[in-house]
Amino acid sequence: MELKNEKLAEEINALSKLNLNLSNYKDKISKKIEDDSLGLSDKDDSTTPKKRILTYLKDKLISIKVDEISFINTEHSITTICCLNGKKYTSNSSLDELYASLDKTLFFRANRQFVLSAKGIDEILRYGNNQLKIKTTPTSNNSIIISKNKASEFKKWLDM
Repeated sequence: MELKNEKLAEEINALSKLNLNLSNYKDKISKKIEDDSLGLSDKDDSTTPKKRILTYLKDKLISIKVDEISFINTEHSITTICCLNGKKYTSNSSLDELYASLDKTLFFRANRQFVLSAKGIDEILRYGNNQLKIKTTPTSNNSIIISKNKASEFKKWLDM
């Protein structure tokens, strides 16, 4: 029983560190966005990721700021962009095309269905055998699971 308690304590400690890394990473992103908006970034314009994504809402063309995106998912070949304010938009681009145009320090490809924004991640939970379950703001209709193979990559992404 004592060994189980120690193992649980270690798992809780590991999850606490992961959630702390998430908080620190969000702070770094906020500073990076401020630096970019003030022109303090030294990136070459030819490799700069998109700052906005164009999409349609009925017959209107909508421009979505990248830093307002919580997550992007695809279901039944329909790509949906979900913003931090809860609004959802569909995109004609595939998930691969959108992910390729986004800043990899701000976004992570969780699985075949989801691309996550660090700003949209609310909580990280252990799930199954070394998998991670991600809770977002706003909440997703489907569970966002990061496989055990991608979990270490995700942890490194948060610890940048």
